[in-house]
Amino acid sequence: MNFLPSTANNEFIYLVGLEEVVQNLLETQAGRMSAAAVLSREPYRCAQCKTDFMCPWREEKSGAIMCEICMTTNQKKALKVEHTSRLKVTFVKALQQEQEIEQRLL
Repeated sequence: MNFLPSTANNEFIYLVGLEEVVQNLLETQAGRMSAAAVLSREPYRCAQCKTDFMCPWREEKSGAIMCEICMTTNQKKALKVEHTSRLKVTFVKALQQEQEIEQRLL
């Protein structure tokens, strides 16, 4: 039997959170982190949707922390804008070529 983790599975999300808590405790006990540093650490909060309960976090180029959903949405929007601008450029170029051909025929 194989276990494939999924963010749709609540038990997996709880275990990921538990894993982080255990890791912090181990680092505190090993002396790598002070207890005050662990306690004062704020949870991540998405810069866009303000959620603080999400498994995968990503850091934007600007340094803002965002959840994976917002980051993916922003990437899709950027790709759509780029695609639209390329289509416009191609359309304008084709229109110019068509006008040049019409002028040559006249």
